[in-house]
Amino acid sequence: NQFHQIMTTQIGAYGGIVEKYIGDAVMASFGAFDDMNCPAANALSAAQSMVSHVRDWQNGDLADSTTPLQIGIGLNFGPAVVGDIGEGEAVTPAVIGASVNLAARLERATRTLDTDIIISDSFADKLRSEAPSATSILMRSFTKQDAIHVKGFSQAIPVHFQHETLN
Repeated sequence: NQFHQIMTTQIGAYGGIVEKYIGDAVMASFGAFDDMNCPAANALSAAQSMVSHVRDWQNGDLADSTTPLQIGIGLNFGPAVVGDIGEGEAVTPAVIGASVNLAARLERATRTLDTDIIISDSFADKLRSEAPSATSILMRSFTKQDAIHVKGFSQAIPVHFQHETLN
């Protein structure tokens, strides 16, 4: 519950919407349901804040210091289907599509690349277009990786990964 509270608070602080909880995972969107000036900058700022807040939480909780919590965040930008899914009382707002699936695959890739945050090249391009002067500050801790292979995508995905981790 403390983990989900940290995630939800940081997502909301940067204008994001929690789409759903999937076990210990949180899916969020930025600008999918409302007009947002800089959704990529807000999403990256939220991600970096989440990593920082989890680090602070763990450093303050000495009772469980032997098993540090490792988080992974995948950020992608692209077309998606946005709307209500379901019927009657079971209608839920949702964001679905290949772009969402890629973000989930990037989150999984954080484990093999030993990093906290991975962003797709399309996310980096969106960030550069919406906040050119802030991009170098927001991405100062990222390294460009040529491309990685992820499940469900035939083409290798060019990514940037954060080289400062919680570990």
